[in-house]
Formats: sequence, structure tokens, C-alpha cells
Amino acid sequence: MASQSQGIQQLLQAEKRAAEKVAEARKRKNRRLKQAKEEAQAEIEQYRLQREKEFKTKEAAALGSHGNSAVEVDKETLDKMSRIQNSYQQNREAVLGNLLKMRRKSERDLVYETREMDHSMHHGHVQGTTPPAMTGRMDHTMDHTMDHTMDHGDHGGAGGSHMMMQMTFYFGCKNVELLFAGLVINTPGEMAGACIGVFLLAVFYEGLKIGREFLLRRNQVNVRYNSMPVPGADGTVLMETHKTVGQRMLSLPHALQTVLHIIQVVVSYFLMLVFMTYNGYLCIAVAAGAGVGYFLFSWKKAVVVDITEHCH
Repeated sequence: MASQSQGIQQLLQAEKRAAEKVAEARKRKNRRLKQAKEEAQAEIEQYRLQREKEFKTKEAAALGSHGNSAVEVDKETLDKMSRIQNSYQQNREAVLGNLLKMRRKSERDLVYETREMDHSMHHGHVQGTTPPAMTGRMDHTMDHTMDHTMDHGDHGGAGGSHMMMQMTFYFGCKNVELLFAGLVINTPGEMAGACIGVFLLAVFYEGLKIGREFLLRRNQVNVRYNSMPVPGADGTVLMETHKTVGQRMLSLPHALQTVLHIIQVVVSYFLMLVFMTYNGYLCIAVAAGAGVGYFLFSWKKAVVVDITEHCH
């Protein structure tokens, strides 16, 4: 009970820290957007003032002239002013459009990160209580992931997802770890290849069991027959034959059986760990391989009790 209570408290603390990080990230993004908007407005205002100053200078020069040249200068100035105003309006619309795109992208990234965190937290609640060691690891992973995501928020929050251990059967091809940390399944093709490999491993396991039994019957037992005289009831001498069964520890067949036993134990635990991934495709591959292997090899079985059985 104490460990369960401690696990729940640590999980709640992790949720609180994650919520604080999301709020802080939202504030930082709002500040960056506000600063970018202010800088853009200041640049637009500076551009407008500069163009107005140029226009006033040219207008004064045009009014100070006489005759047709003054009229031509005035028309030319008006045309330039019109082009300047159009350029100013286009630049203003472009800057505002870029700001709007930046804001929408930032909001989408923030919503994506928040949904990822909510999904992870909800999954943690569904699993029930979390052991302290696993909770500590989850806290470390969450802190590292959130920091990395907030620092690189413009990359779409791709680093925010992380694999969590499944405790119920499911069918999926994304982020499935198979026995080793570097062996991760992410596509249907990789899942199909993994199922074929697991299927063949299960068939090999069944064949290995029968092969060990065959070698045990052929090599391990050494039978000797000895004859010795035994007096009969009427005084005659009878020859009685005794069968002696001998076994040796330091022998090549026993060494071979030992190596095969080690291989069988390793393969059986590999199959057990594959089944404990709770992935439906891999579990079906284990069961199908065991069934096919039994069908192919166990019809030669000579004993009723299997002394070479291991968990898998």
C-alpha cells in the first residue's frame, strides 16, 4: 500500500510539473509573437515615415518650380507617391500574413504537445499504480522530452512521444520494441518480418526438444549384458544374464546435451519475452510456430512425460 501511494503521488507530481512546463512554454511563445509583431509594426512605421519625408521633399521641389517643368515634376511625384503607397500596403499585408502564419503554427504546435502529454498522462492512469523505479524513469524521460520539445518547438513536437510498456493485448505496428533496445518495429513490413522470424524460432524450439530426446535415446545410455552362474534347485548350474545400464558425466554426448540444454533455455525465454510484449501479431506468431513445430516433429516422440520442457 505504501509503494502504491508513493507511486500515485509521484505520478501526480509529474503531471503538475508537465502542466507548469506547458504553461511556461505558452507564455514564452506568446512573448515571442508579441515581440515579432511589435518589431514588424515598427519597421512598417519607419518605412512609411521615410517615404512620406521623401514625398514632401519632392513636393516642395515641385511647388518651387515654374512652367511646364513644375507640372511634369508634380505629376511624376504623384506617380511615385502612389507607387510608394501601393508598395507600403503590399509590404504591410505580407508582414501581417507572415505574423498570422507564425501564430497559427505556434498554436498548432502547442496543441499537439498538450495532446501528447494528456495522452501519456491518461495512459499512466489506466495502467493503475506505477512502481517507484518506473515512475522515476518516467519523470526523467518526461522532463527531458518536454525540455527538448520546448527548445525545438518549431520542429512540430516530434520528440514529444515516447514508448511506454503495454500491459494489455493490442494490435499495432508503431514503436514495438522486440527483445533489444535498438530493435524497434515501426512499419507493417518490419512487423511481418519480425513475425516470420518469431514463427521460425518457435518451430526451431519444438524441433530442438525432439532432437535432444533422440540424441538422449541413442547416445546417453550404455547397456551391458553380463552372464553369471547360478545354482539350480536340482543341483544343476544355470547361467543368468544381468543387464547393466551405465552413464558417464565426462562424455561427449553429455557435453552435447548440456550445450543443447543451454540453447533450449535461451530460446524458450526469448519466446516468453516476445509473448510478454502483448503484441497480438507476435503472440500469434509464437503460438503458430509452436503448433507447426509440434506437428512436424512430435509425431516421432517416444515418451509420455517430456523432461525437456521449459517455459516459453
